[in-house]
Amino acid sequence: MRASRVRTMLKALTERGCEVRSLTCIYRDYPTSTTLPWEDFPELKISRPAPNVVYAEDGKLCTSLIATQERDLSRLGGADLSFIIEALKYHLRAFSPDVVLGSDIDNVSEMLRREVRLAGLPYVYVLMTSLNRAYEFADCAMVVTASRTTAYGLNAAGARVVTAGPFIKKDEILVSERRPTYVTLINSSFSKGLSVFVRLALVCHRERVPVRFLVVQTRGRFFQVIKALRWSDGSPLDISARDLPNVEVVDNPGDLRSIFAMTRVLLMPSLWNEDGGHYAIEAIMNGIPVVCTDSGGLPEAIAGAGLTVELPRACMEDMTLMPTFEDIRLWYDALHEALTRDFTAEIAHAQAVNALEKSTERLMNALTELLDSHLY
Repeated sequence: MRASRVRTMLKALTERGCEVRSLTCIYRDYPTSTTLPWEDFPELKISRPAPNVVYAEDGKLCTSLIATQERDLSRLGGADLSFIIEALKYHLRAFSPDVVLGSDIDNVSEMLRREVRLAGLPYVYVLMTSLNRAYEFADCAMVVTASRTTAYGLNAAGARVVTAGPFIKKDEILVSERRPTYVTLINSSFSKGLSVFVRLALVCHRERVPVRFLVVQTRGRFFQVIKALRWSDGSPLDISARDLPNVEVVDNPGDLRSIFAMTRVLLMPSLWNEDGGHYAIEAIMNGIPVVCTDSGGLPEAIAGAGLTVELPRACMEDMTLMPTFEDIRLWYDALHEALTRDFTAEIAHAQAVNALEKSTERLMNALTELLDSHLY
């Protein structure tokens, strides 16, 4: 997911007249691996100038992919490390960039940032997830985030922090024809609010509400995973597919357009601090309202194109705990409103707020100001 957002960002910069060269690594046993990162993009022009180098022309974006011998990043040997560093030095000499952007904080990336700084160039860290917020970014001139929520409380150690917004190209996620049917949950994990989803589906079934639910399972099998859920008294949930006839389960298709084509409302009762709400924004781009938690970056992401609901504190402290009937009533009422209310105006507003052009403009302005200031 993060790689696709970075790719969208870099391609957007090329459309604004920037010359962009991308350098990345393939941590796998290439060329013996059967799955390669460019196979999902048949439009790429691929060449192999060296046995462990793949060159990809992605429209105006040119990418060099370095294939390491070691699959595990933490165990890269001297030969791999030396080749990666030499590849970076070659790019710095050959292309003479004004600024270098990166999006990793592992030990290899730290070595690469050091080389960038030794070359006298500013390094801009692109923070696409809140998972890396604890890093101090002391060796970065600027940190770019996708949301104000991610930027809030960031320990940037003097680096300028800029919120550019999401980098989502509407044309690439837009559904050509929709048949909205389901209330959908993407990712059947506890942190994404699985307990809230299951409790809501149970209540709707019990009260004979004619709503169909869809869960896109990504980590584990849905009806196996929910066996770990339990009631407030500690007893196991102990339900099966027969108890949830209003729930259908599908595997993650990779391309979520087929899911959005069937979705009436996207449900995101996330129990952890989401950063940019990527799925929520993609749903909104397809005209789908979102019902989500009122914390983290989700309220910012939906920008009014749906409803935010308070989460039960007990469920946030224990993600395997089922909400009580009183707790789930707020979600039940919000879902009913989302299914019956016209969100056309709110969705149009949210689409404008999250437009790729606006994110690109903010990033371009921030990079221009950084280079003009010479404060790096």
